[in-house]
Formats: sequence, structure tokens, C-alpha cells
Amino acid sequence: MEDIDRTRDKISTCPHMNYRSCSLATLLSSLTIAGVFQVSAATPTSKPAARKPAAPTSVVQAGGFLEAGPATVSAEKVNLRARPDVDSEPVGRLSRNDSVRVIEEIRNPKPGPGEPARWAKIALPESAHVWVFGDFLDKAASTVKVPRLNLRSGPGENHAVIGTLDKGAAVKKVEAKGDWWRIEAPASAVAYVAANLLQTKPVSDVVAVRSDNGLTPGTPPVPP
Repeated sequence: MEDIDRTRDKISTCPHMNYRSCSLATLLSSLTIAGVFQVSAATPTSKPAARKPAAPTSVVQAGGFLEAGPATVSAEKVNLRARPDVDSEPVGRLSRNDSVRVIEEIRNPKPGPGEPARWAKIALPESAHVWVFGDFLDKAASTVKVPRLNLRSGPGENHAVIGTLDKGAAVKKVEAKGDWWRIEAPASAVAYVAANLLQTKPVSDVVAVRSDNGLTPGTPPVPP
């Protein structure tokens, strides 16, 4: 009996505990070693690679070559038109080195043969003619008396609308023709010119750009 007790002590992991407690502790220890109840530190999962923000899409004005702001005419006898179309009514003419203010550039997606694909919308120069119907003016005060008054390129409703004035806007008369007044061009009057006939930098700084209508920039055959 004494030998049996000594043998038990040799296999016991806790000689000071009673037999049941010691057996339970031994069993749990064995199971842990076997991996049944093994608790291991959680392996940190690798974080997904941070998604790089998409590169911002460049917002380019139509054509991408002419910026809004001051520009200079680079050809002689350049027509101003009521719309970005070579068939629209001419509303004035510019000469080389004339200064204009570009509002925006507009692209014609389907230009005809020899027609510019890029047009500049510009503030109408003060030298251009602007006409309004005199009956819609307070002639004593030289102000607009209707909610909205069309600005036209000539003295008559058959001429193109090139802008509008709101009620109360002041006008400056240049001359009268029948019921129509020619006035100085207000800031709201606009016209269109082929964009390749304008430049925003000195000629020496201008870099050759793609010509959408087959024309070589700076050497157009016939100004639109």
C-alpha cells in the first residue's frame, strides 16, 4: 500500500491536494496541452491596405487652351458673332492687338468644314453697337422700365439678341434711329469669336496647341 501511494505521488502534479481535485487538475492540464482548451493570443489580422483616394478629375474648360480673363486679338478683321456659329449674325469686328475680356470658352462638338470647334464668349467691346427698343425706356431718366429688356445687334427685332438688361438699369444713349436707341455696350452684352484668334499670353510665350479644325494656330485663313 505504501508503494502504491508513492507511485501516485510521482504522477501527481499537486501532492498536497486530495485525489479528486488533483485528478481534475491533471485532466485540465492534459487537455490544455492537447490544445482542446488552449487559449492563444489572437493573431492580429492585417488591416486592409488603405485605399488611395482617386486622383481628382481635371476640370478643363472646353478646349482647355483659353482661360477666362483678358485676351488679345491675334489676327486682323476678326468678326464678332451673336452665337458660336459662323452662320450667325456678325455684331462687330476686331483688329489685331485689340483687347477683350474672355468669359468662357465653348466647344462645338460637331464643327462643319473650316468651322472652328472652339469659341470664346467675350464681353462685348464698348465700340460695338448695341440697340434697345426706346419705348421700353424711361427716356427722361435713361433707365429700363420693363422687367427685362433685350439688347440687340441692330435697330430691329430681326437682329440677334446679345444680352439683356433688368428693370431700373441705366443706359447711355449714343444715337437714335426711329424707335430704337443705340447705347453704349453694358457689361451684360456678349459676343462670340473663334478662340484660336485670341491669346492670353505674348506671342513668344504661346505654345503650339492642337487645332481642332485643321487650322494652324495664329495663321487662320479667313477669320470667321
